[in-house]
Amino acid sequence: MVKLIILPFMSGLTLALAATSITAADNALLRRDFECDSCTLVMGEIIGQLGDERDGAAVVQAMEKACPVLPMDPAECQNYIDVYGNMMVQLIQQNLTPSEVCAVVGLC
Repeated sequence: MVKLIILPFMSGLTLALAATSITAADNALLRRDFECDSCTLVMGEIIGQLGDERDGAAVVQAMEKACPVLPMDPAECQNYIDVYGNMMVQLIQQNLTPSEVCAVVGLC
């Protein structure tokens, strides 16, 4: 919802500002988008490191290397891996894209 705020400004001129209020539903959507984008970023880095090597050990090793190089909080990145790691290994081995992996685990 956008509200128009009109303020008196310098010698009778008025200044109109558009104020946007964010509802709880909007906030939930923003959080969901953030989780999806974060997951896709993490998975893209992991899959990019793997190349054609998709065995379980290689996937785990790529996961361990991914978090320090991503532009996000390393603890948050590690949390994605801790919570979804086993499922992600299986999905990566099935050659799913980062977006597909994140959709299957419920983050997108």
